[in-house]
Amino acid sequence: PIFKKRSTAITSTSKSLILESVEEYIAPALLPEVDPSSSIMGDGWSSQYNTCYLTFSSSKSMSQQSHLTADNLRSRGFLPPGFFLRLITKVIAWSQQTSDNSNVKLLYKSLAIVFFGGQRFRMQCVPSLNSIRVDIEGRSPLAVLEC
Repeated sequence: PIFKKRSTAITSTSKSLILESVEEYIAPALLPEVDPSSSIMGDGWSSQYNTCYLTFSSSKSMSQQSHLTADNLRSRGFLPPGFFLRLITKVIAWSQQTSDNSNVKLLYKSLAIVFFGGQRFRMQCVPSLNSIRVDIEGRSPLAVLEC
């Protein structure tokens, strides 16, 4: 059980209603795929966001470069299988500690939109670039880094 969401269920018996707390779990491998024809990526996002790409590499020269190109990521980067799903389960847990549970807005196998406090993040697995794209909405992403 990775992501736990608490809710209240109402069950009825022949004579009374019973309120009980219910815990729901999400299995990352069972999440739906993003529909490529949908407009999820642009829905409700301001024009002010910063983007970074996370990748792994065993190339020492890649870690010494001040900027990387898409060709660098494709040729010298790698993304371990299953890493994105494991990462978003951790991200969701951290998000629940800083925000209301309802702040997990969208959750797919290759895309997650979550909040940390009042800061919104969009994380997307980009296998063609061997990386994970992270968009941080707002003018001051440095404040997020320093938390």
